[in-house]
Amino acid sequence: MTLARRTLLAAAALPLARPAFAQAWPARPIRVLVPFAAGGAADSAARTILPRMGERLSATFVVENRTGASGSIGGAEVARSAADGYTLLWDASSHIVNRALLRGLVFDYATAFLPISQICTFPQVVAVKADFPARDIAAFIAAAKVRPNTINMGTQGNATAGYLGLARFAREAGIEVQHVP
Repeated sequence: MTLARRTLLAAAALPLARPAFAQAWPARPIRVLVPFAAGGAADSAARTILPRMGERLSATFVVENRTGASGSIGGAEVARSAADGYTLLWDASSHIVNRALLRGLVFDYATAFLPISQICTFPQVVAVKADFPARDIAAFIAAAKVRPNTINMGTQGNATAGYLGLARFAREAGIEVQHVP
């Protein structure tokens, strides 16, 4: 069959075709995976912001937590899902550091996802118990220098922005602390 004949047959069938209309989005609930612990900063932000987004978009967002491996377990689940706009990843900075720090990822952050928007930011802070003797950052650093590797500092986990921030802070301050993921 020649190209001209194929074209002619397609043109003859055109009046028989039913029009195809794009399906309105969203036509069903949108699943949002938060790859961090329930009650944490990312989860709290998602659960605060998504209801308002839902009102504006006439959509229902369902938040699910899939924790572990610095967000890469939830990331892998979203990467395996259909690319139909009904499964979204509510990620933090994991997509930046996991590629460099974690081996054996089953997906590539650079190619598996398309960023939609930055929704919020989270500051990194140093806080101490009320009875800790330091009352400012200079006193904290001085206390850490006197007692190397005895002060515990917690973060969201290994390979997170908090961990990297802590490592940089400790290096620049010239202190050694115990990281508690």
